[in-house]
Amino acid sequence: MLRVLKPGGKLRINAPDYRGWFEPHYLLPFLPTMNRQLARIYLTLLRRPTSGLDSLNWTTTPKLLQYLNQYRNISYLDLTQLYNERAITKIQQDYKVSILLAKLINWLKQAKRMFKQEQYINLVIRKSTN
Repeated sequence: MLRVLKPGGKLRINAPDYRGWFEPHYLLPFLPTMNRQLARIYLTLLRRPTSGLDSLNWTTTPKLLQYLNQYRNISYLDLTQLYNERAITKIQQDYKVSILLAKLINWLKQAKRMFKQEQYINLVIRKSTN
């Protein structure tokens, strides 16, 4: 993707982030980046098919950012981080609480959905013009 991206071009990546506690293909709670052998046992116990397990890539935002940091002509914006920062600021302003308490409230709101929704890699990547 980076090779064919034009200078000045932007790329949006939105994909499952396997740091989460929910696996979107199987619609089940899952350990983050679960060992494949353990995942196979888990799915077998739940009488779920295991054939698709080998095609899953345990991609995470930190892994992707580590890869992108190798390129000097690439910049990125982590939209998940941006949205979290905005939510924290809104909580802080709405409830007149400290930043620490606002972060805790935001974390608790997210934790409530942790086992029911998948996490996403949500990046915008830009290739510089020089």
